[in-house]
Amino acid sequence: MKSLFVFSFGALVLLASPVAAKGTADADQAARAIARQTIQLQDRDHDGRISLKESAGAALSMFYSIDTDQSQLISSAEMVHATMTDVAALKVSNSADQTAALVASRFEVMDMDGDGSISLPEMLAVMQTVFDTADANADGFVSQNELVALATDRSAVAQGR
Repeated sequence: MKSLFVFSFGALVLLASPVAAKGTADADQAARAIARQTIQLQDRDHDGRISLKESAGAALSMFYSIDTDQSQLISSAEMVHATMTDVAALKVSNSADQTAALVASRFEVMDMDGDGSISLPEMLAVMQTVFDTADANADGFVSQNELVALATDRSAVAQGR
């Protein structure tokens, strides 16, 4: 289940990454890979898109797979351990330090109350925000094209929908 989290988290990292902002071919390729994997992993009814229910189920699975000490909170260390290698593999940064900074910045965004950990309600709130943002046409589902548009900071219309 960690890969489920990583691909979703990877989309969040791409949103804040300087590489994605440049619209490079590497960023586009990474965004498409993330979108494909996210759909494959979260689309439980195999209709080619993610519903809010599927997204919430994925958020629950992600949370519990990252919370290795079963404290009901995700620490910064747990986040780094679960994501560092896979985020680096996305090649949205040029160095381990830059990758660590991206992971840390995403952790800060998810830690809404600033207490140094991510609770389940915080995780669900972040996933709801990502879902709502990705659902460009507000049909209650997120398509692969919408995920790519989100990750590369382009509108879904520019994706040819």
